[in-house]
Amino acid sequence: MIITHIKGGLGNQMFQYAMGRALSLRLKTNLKLDLSWYERNNNKSQYGLHIFSMDVDTAARKEIEAFAGNFRNPVLKKINRMINKYLPVPRKRFIIEKKDKAFDPAMLAINDQVLLEGYWQSEHYFKDAEMELRKDFSFSINPLKTQKEILHKIASMNSVCLHFRRGDYYQNIKTEKIFGTCGIDYYVQAVRFIASRIKDPFFFIFSNDLDWVKSNFKIDFPMHFMYPVSHDATFDDFYAMSHCKHFIIANSTFSWWGAWLSKNTKKIVIVPRRWNNRGDKANKDRHPNAWIQL
Repeated sequence: MIITHIKGGLGNQMFQYAMGRALSLRLKTNLKLDLSWYERNNNKSQYGLHIFSMDVDTAARKEIEAFAGNFRNPVLKKINRMINKYLPVPRKRFIIEKKDKAFDPAMLAINDQVLLEGYWQSEHYFKDAEMELRKDFSFSINPLKTQKEILHKIASMNSVCLHFRRGDYYQNIKTEKIFGTCGIDYYVQAVRFIASRIKDPFFFIFSNDLDWVKSNFKIDFPMHFMYPVSHDATFDDFYAMSHCKHFIIANSTFSWWGAWLSKNTKKIVIVPRRWNNRGDKANKDRHPNAWIQL
């Protein structure tokens, strides 16, 4: 059995699921999700994998403790990190992602049942399971009639998803210090790049601060601002994003996955060269090779 600890927003959850699912397929064993983070942090991000058609098994507390005991203890976490740091192949039944978050090839050599805690934000961890993951990440919820009208527009044009991540990145001082927000210059440069390669681009603007974008972002191309059409803005945005043909994403796992799920085989995906303010070692392995960094 593989257990993967799920936490954070939808994009993070998808990376964590993808890591665990790929490992479970390699080892021909079942996958269970540890959802205890949402019990302890009910005022933060919400569990979101329910929007997909995957079959999910939730790990019981006794199953989690059988792997790692009280793994939330910071002292035990530190000890586990130190042990795994010096092992060529991780052998502990409880594995915590390394602090630098860089892709770790040793994780592909795991040959035993484990509990995983981390973010695992690299396609290298699950590239071999792409077909199964695309099935798992098919939507179980149907869009409303009003959203279907927008989806028809997206399908009929050279649609470009353009994502501004503000909100929590901008309002939370600690988060802003770590991640930062992509500047207007990045988006202007990306729009020019897209416009030089596709005919008649139409930009669909996604953001958790659309009013700010509407006031501050001006380009000489048609735009549609994607205000939510239901009570579930996360689903509305993510569903529509994934149906776009091309992408200009923020330093956000949310739009990363929107771009990854797109079925357009000729899609252009532009990502910010600087993903965060930490000199992120993980950045070189984060994105598919065909994606363009600006």
